[in-house]
Amino acid sequence: MPTLDDLPPYRHARLLWEHAHFGVEGVYAMVLERAGEPCTLSGVPKPSVPRTAVLGTDGRYHLMSDGRMVCAATRSGQGWNHEQWCGWTVTDAGLVYGTVAGGRHDSLIHRWFVEAATAEGVPPASVSPEQRCLEGTYGAFHYWPPPPARTAVVRRFRALLIDDLGPDCHLCGALPGAMVDHDYATGMVRGFLCKFCNRTVEECPHVTGCPKAAYMDYPPAEHLLLRYPHHLAYEPSEASRRQKIALLGFDPLAEWRGGRCSPSRRFPWAGWPARCVCPMDLAVGLVGHGLAVADEQPAAPLIQARLAATPAVDAFLAGGCDDSDGVDLADVLGPRP
Repeated sequence: MPTLDDLPPYRHARLLWEHAHFGVEGVYAMVLERAGEPCTLSGVPKPSVPRTAVLGTDGRYHLMSDGRMVCAATRSGQGWNHEQWCGWTVTDAGLVYGTVAGGRHDSLIHRWFVEAATAEGVPPASVSPEQRCLEGTYGAFHYWPPPPARTAVVRRFRALLIDDLGPDCHLCGALPGAMVDHDYATGMVRGFLCKFCNRTVEECPHVTGCPKAAYMDYPPAEHLLLRYPHHLAYEPSEASRRQKIALLGFDPLAEWRGGRCSPSRRFPWAGWPARCVCPMDLAVGLVGHGLAVADEQPAAPLIQARLAATPAVDAFLAGGCDDSDGVDLADVLGPRP
């Protein structure tokens, strides 16, 4: 029977972090109890054909998925049923949207019917956010393609992932990908996930026999060798860290803070399944100890080419250029105070 100790080191630590409210013994028990019961995915049915956006009689675009309007609760003889809730608070300063303490709350629900105004649909990504209907039980915004990423490197990663593996979530396949997911232990990009899968994938307590465990052990994007920028990675707040310490007695992720390549984790892959090892980390570790990258390793040609280019990359960065767009850092930062 698999136990918590059978997970790779980072997954072991991450599971303790995610389920700290159970305590250490409770997390061990949960892994045993959940054995043989794979994690559920988003619960959204995978469409048989790509979703399209159709212009409705209300002037907004609505997503159609296998003949159903995603943002509608049901269909009646008058059309697809829609409803929208709106709440506000009356304060001394005037009306405030939502609920605010110290005022008088009120709300209303508006209901209307929609039919498709045109027979032809358009690609969802071509519809601006202002034109989209975002109603629905799960929140129809999850079904629409995400807005552009705020940073150039993540935009490029998205483009590469979509071009190679498609635009839908690389785990559940039912919702559009929205987040570039990466392994915090190696820094390598694993895939393009919907918001639900991105939030829950590392809560998986299974060693094997689960789609989430298979995704983490065999990342669909590992062959692309994309390293996620450390400075863009999510870091929990100090308050969250203190809370976890109060529940567990220690910070399970302490070893992974303050940089991915600290001396204490120079060889973090020791004892891991072979597929969990980042090829670039392995290559750098081997070269650092005077060893060569094995020619028979599948990624050997690309690794060797990248290692050979290292002096040129170092010289480029030493020249004061930004590594994403070739912009001189002096132009970005301006004069020093």
